[in-house]
Amino acid sequence: MGMYGEVEIIATYETEEQASKVLDNLNDKIVEFIKETTEHKVFDFSLGDWDIDGCCIILKIYSGRVQNAEWQGEQVLNYMKTTEGLYEFTADVITPENFLWWNKDEEE
Repeated sequence: MGMYGEVEIIATYETEEQASKVLDNLNDKIVEFIKETTEHKVFDFSLGDWDIDGCCIILKIYSGRVQNAEWQGEQVLNYMKTTEGLYEFTADVITPENFLWWNKDEEE
C-alpha cells in the first residue's frame, strides 16, 4: 500500500498548433511510446484531467501510489521530448498533507 499522489504537468510548446497536435490522442500515444521504449509491457497509465491554454498543455495524473504517479510523469516527459516544438516542461508532485481523514456523516 502506498501514499496517494498527483502530478500536475505544464508543457509549453512554441506554437498553439504544435500544442494542439500533441494533445490529440495523447494518452494512447504515450502508452504506445512506453511499450516501444521500455521493458514494461504491462503497466497502468492514464491521464486524469487535461486542458490546453494557448501554447501550454496542462495535465494531471492521479495514482494511489505517489511512485507510480511520478513514473507516469517521467514517461510523459520522455514522450514529449520526442515531439515537435516542446519548449518547457514542469511537473509538480502533490501529496496530501493529511494521511487520515474521518467525517461522522460518511459513516451513516
